[in-house]
Amino acid sequence: MSENNNRETLEAVKQLVAERDTLRAKLNVANTVIEEEQRIINHQDSLLSEAHSRLSQLLFHGNPEAATPGPGNHRTSNSEWINVTWLSVPANKAFLGPTEEAFRRGARQEALNSISTVLARKDLQPVERVYAKLLLSEILRSTGNLTAPLLHTDQALEIARGLNDYRLGSVVQFYRGLCFLNLNRNKSNYIGISQRRPAETYIQQIQGE
Repeated sequence: MSENNNRETLEAVKQLVAERDTLRAKLNVANTVIEEEQRIINHQDSLLSEAHSRLSQLLFHGNPEAATPGPGNHRTSNSEWINVTWLSVPANKAFLGPTEEAFRRGARQEALNSISTVLARKDLQPVERVYAKLLLSEILRSTGNLTAPLLHTDQALEIARGLNDYRLGSVVQFYRGLCFLNLNRNKSNYIGISQRRPAETYIQQIQGE
């Protein structure tokens, strides 16, 4: 009887050791995935910082003759970043001011209502519509919405291309790149290196590479 008990105890210990080793292996894999995703996030943050700087240069330090006259193309130091990524410029205050103010206060629903009213205006000029679409995209992105922001930036890009305005198109690509960064960050599965390429592609387009 004693020998049987010892054998059963030994088997139970072996099973516990095997389960422990299995869990440890799974933990190691999980840690590896977390570390890789964190590395990719750090890389994307670096891209965002670089693009952030480039966007300011495009709006305020580019060749004035290369820009299409209209909202968003005036260069002045009297500007501000709202919610980290939205660049508010005085030239756009006339039609985006109330929306930007609501967005600054964190009143997202109020901001959405405001920008919807702006986009419903029949007298809205194409360049104005581009910036309104981009602001709508940023408001939606701040709510955690992953797909609608990209749709609105795509629509803004189509308008910018129709205007043959390179600088405006580059601004659109900046916000489009932010949408791809959000999509990457919210993937629950392993993020491969190749999945960084969409964001890098749009940052390179901003830089004119």
